[in-house]
Amino acid sequence: MMQTAKDKPILLIALGGNALIQKGQKGTIEEQFENLRVPIKQIAKISNDYRIIITHGNGPQVGNLLLQQECCDSVPKLPLEILVAQTEGHIGYMIESTLDEELMASGLDHKMLVSLITYVVVDKHDPAFKTPTKPIGPGFSSEEASRLDYPTIETPKGYRRLVASPKPITIIEKREIQKLIDMDFILLSVAVAAVFLWCVKGGHLVVLMRLLIKILPVHVLPKR
Repeated sequence: MMQTAKDKPILLIALGGNALIQKGQKGTIEEQFENLRVPIKQIAKISNDYRIIITHGNGPQVGNLLLQQECCDSVPKLPLEILVAQTEGHIGYMIESTLDEELMASGLDHKMLVSLITYVVVDKHDPAFKTPTKPIGPGFSSEEASRLDYPTIETPKGYRRLVASPKPITIIEKREIQKLIDMDFILLSVAVAAVFLWCVKGGHLVVLMRLLIKILPVHVLPKR
């Protein structure tokens, strides 16, 4: 009897943002692609045996974009939620194009894959908002940090921006994710390190706050 897509177990793979940039590296795109090829080659080898969801971190990449913004005042600065979306898109592109190459090299170019930008619902009353704990972005001197309009913490890299780590409740695109994996797509979805933050109010989704929130939405995937 031929195995259908729904007969295959679901494999959830999380790639950390630091997996793309190794210690001591500058973080060039060439370095990131080379680092990415190692796990992607293994994923391609098992792609026929599982329904695969690939999640990823993006902390270092968001930090780099923040640093680029601090170095240039000639263009308007983008809010963190937009930088997060940019990194979700560009890392998704890197994973997808690398995996596509490996699948073709393995004679598995019939496999379907797609990247999906996602956002997550959290509780706006989560106590984590009152005590942000996660440092992100570039380091500043004490004097520079005193002029910033957001909380910072002293780290070995200097004073860095602090963001909250609320508990994720659900992923907005959970129905799309379910449908795609049931159709045996390899799904590149859900930035583990940072996503959009929304809350439900009167049956509608509204932006809770316009800043980056570090959460772990991958924890809610198996439940959905």
